[in-house]
Amino acid sequence: MVKIMNQYDVGYLDLIIADESHHSGYNVHDDLFKYFDALQVSLTATPVDMIGHATYGLFGCEGRLPTAEYSLEAVVADDFLTLENSSICLGGCL
Repeated sequence: MVKIMNQYDVGYLDLIIADESHHSGYNVHDDLFKYFDALQVSLTATPVDMIGHATYGLFGCEGRLPTAEYSLEAVVADDFLTLENSSICLGGCL
């Protein structure tokens, strides 16, 4: 879409939903968000806060606090995900 967005009026879209928004730290979606006058919903499971690649600041989340969070622990407790036979370490890995 970034390659052809200039073919559309800035008001063409009402809503932009971007999954894997942590890639926006590398300006994948940034130009698109700035060009269109649309509500923006950005989703990521892996927010980061590194020099030159910070998704918290990009989406206006001050103090490293996401707008909304659904933790791994909550997803498992709500039975949307199971950790059986997985190598996910909760609370840190050695």
